[in-house]
Amino acid sequence: MNYILLTISIFFETLKNGYVNYFGKNLFVTTKDTLLFNVVSGVGAIIFFLFSANVFEVSAYSLAMAAIFSLISAGAFYFSLMSLATGPMSASTLLVYMGSMVIPAIFGTLHYKQPVTELKIVGVVLMALSLVLSLNMKKDKQMSGRWFFYSAASFVFWGLVGIVQQIHQNSDYAGEINEFLFWSFVIMTAFFVVLYFVMGNRENTKDGYALKSKTSVLVMASGVLIAVVYKINLYLSGAMNPMVFFPIVNGGVLLLSSLAALVIFKEQLTVKQKIGMIFGIVSVCILGI
Repeated sequence: MNYILLTISIFFETLKNGYVNYFGKNLFVTTKDTLLFNVVSGVGAIIFFLFSANVFEVSAYSLAMAAIFSLISAGAFYFSLMSLATGPMSASTLLVYMGSMVIPAIFGTLHYKQPVTELKIVGVVLMALSLVLSLNMKKDKQMSGRWFFYSAASFVFWGLVGIVQQIHQNSDYAGEINEFLFWSFVIMTAFFVVLYFVMGNRENTKDGYALKSKTSVLVMASGVLIAVVYKINLYLSGAMNPMVFFPIVNGGVLLLSSLAALVIFKEQLTVKQKIGMIFGIVSVCILGI
């Protein structure tokens, strides 16, 4: 059952990445557009969790963890969106999901004393090698210093997201998944609303993303996808060995997103980057054993 949920999470996350990549490159004009996207998608996630359970019966622990989680997630969402908007999808998702894979996997292994086999270590090394081979900053004009900053920040924030997920799911309040995530998205969305109005006074343009746009329906739908992925991943972060879960879920999304960038968005990959993708596929297979 865990692997079925894992497959659903990977597919939904990849679908969301493809849409965000298209949205970011075609409708993001200012930071205000990015913030509005996060507000609307956050509303979609909140609506999803409202129908999931009685989210108002929540412990003080889960509420406090939700506040921490929401701020970290806000940074992760913002920087990953900006990374996709300013650079190539394949390389952006690679850096984003490497952070989601490596940082929480190492934390879970060290903190919760999860067993690590030599084969798992080989898998992680191959995944890291695929990262090195896939980056081509000298030849790819989209890989600017600005893009790298957004991607590096996203790497760190998504890694912290995985750590907080593990801490909550290894606590006595692990059953409060819906409650924890509902309040996380409420706080995070409120945070983006405040930033949106602050930035609105500084950035005024008739172009870009408007709330009344038909695109808002799809943006809200992407929020539902994000909510489903978060719910599955939060559960699996405590139900599976982190040395297995985080590399597979993030490596799987990384590879599918790279394929989508190649096939759908027609991004050109060098021979070295293609070899990196092959190493990534092999590493995911090894980690899934």
